[in-house]
Amino acid sequence: MTGFRKSLLSTAVILGLSSFAQVQAEETKTVQSNITITQAADAVGSVAIIEQTSAVDADGNIAVIDQTGANNGARITQDGQLNDAIITQNGTNIVGIAEAFGNENIHEMNQTGSDAQASMTATGNNNMMLLEQHESETPGFFTHQAITSVTGDDNEISVSQESTGNWAFARDMVGNENTIVIEQGSDQWNEAYTDRLTGDGNEIEIEQNGYYNITSLRDLTGSDNDVSVAQEGEQNRVTANNLISEDGTLDIDQDGDGNAATITIDGEDNNLSVEQDGQVNAVDMLAFGDDNQFATEQDGTGNAVYMGAIGNDNAFEVDQTGDQNNAYVVEFSGNDNEVEMNQVGESNDMRLQMSSSDSPFAADDNAFDLAQSGVENEMLVTMGTAADSSNNEVLIAQDGDYNILDLMLEGSDNLLDIAQIGTGNILGGVNADGNPEGAFSVSGSGHEFVVSQLGNDNLVMGSISGTGNAVSVLQVGDFNTATISQQ
Repeated sequence: MTGFRKSLLSTAVILGLSSFAQVQAEETKTVQSNITITQAADAVGSVAIIEQTSAVDADGNIAVIDQTGANNGARITQDGQLNDAIITQNGTNIVGIAEAFGNENIHEMNQTGSDAQASMTATGNNNMMLLEQHESETPGFFTHQAITSVTGDDNEISVSQESTGNWAFARDMVGNENTIVIEQGSDQWNEAYTDRLTGDGNEIEIEQNGYYNITSLRDLTGSDNDVSVAQEGEQNRVTANNLISEDGTLDIDQDGDGNAATITIDGEDNNLSVEQDGQVNAVDMLAFGDDNQFATEQDGTGNAVYMGAIGNDNAFEVDQTGDQNNAYVVEFSGNDNEVEMNQVGESNDMRLQMSSSDSPFAADDNAFDLAQSGVENEMLVTMGTAADSSNNEVLIAQDGDYNILDLMLEGSDNLLDIAQIGTGNILGGVNADGNPEGAFSVSGSGHEFVVSQLGNDNLVMGSISGTGNAVSVLQVGDFNTATISQQ
């Protein structure tokens, strides 16, 4: 089914050839008139074409086409303002085309059956394009396709599909303050694509309900645009690539198992959020720009989050509730960013990396608030070895049994405040037979290093390098060990 591709080539054939078998065709071009075409029930290969033009400052035209049967085609083209068009089709292999050129036109299309194709185009301002596609009552597999396009301002396009196998395309949208709503509600297989949107103050809403839903957002450029995607079911996918945005919002909500969201954005002052409720979900986010806010919330087991960023004054928030979750945040380069990560459950893995060991980038004056609660969680915090990362603030809290902290901090004048509550906690470092080994390094000068351990069998070890460092260790409980070496 993944190779399924339908085009409007059949539309051109149905509506363009007068020799098509059993054709009943009516073509009218009028100025300011009302036209109704009804073509016989159970007709085969009927074609209806209406073209209307309304005068300026005059009441618009009304065009109505009603078709029942197989292989039927309908097209309404209206030029001017205040026109109304209605296409109703019931049958199999049906094609409908509605075109509005002007302002304040209303076009409605209702298709019921199987293998329905619809194209709705608005060029102008304050137009409304409404499309509904339903499956017939006969059992079987049904597929519907809708293609919409808008050029102008303050237009509204609404697509509602209820079938088994829906495809909706919103393409080549140019203008401001437009609204696009796509609702797909079949038991399985919905796909929605929004490509090449340019303009400001636009709203896009996509809602999908079923098994294996796909939403793709590509090449969206502008400011103050709001995009929301809601998917309910299993094996859902959202891909948002090449978003160039300022002051925009992207809100993704996935409810089910095995969902994935992938986002790439370039811009400033954007607000991106992903919420996933279920098992084995994944979020991948890559951001370029400043003053953006990113939030991910996952509730379930075996979920994964990856966030990578280059920029300044960005805020990242990750919340995971459940077991065996993974959170990974990388600040490749940038200053004054905030990262907050929280994991609740068992056997979770949290990793924070600033810059990278083979990168010339640096990350300074950032603030990190990291917390884990549960059993056998692991946390890794590191900064690049090729470039200094300085004046950062790192707050770490672990609450539970057998949590592990792997720390290697480089740069200067960093603040680390670490609290561990539970039994058998380890901070790490040392050897040359001082045992254990691995991590807790903290290099550079002027660091403030504070460790609080409350519980049994805790261990700190060391080292810390450089001059002017302040170290404080508080251990309350039994069998604690603290070894810190400063050079």
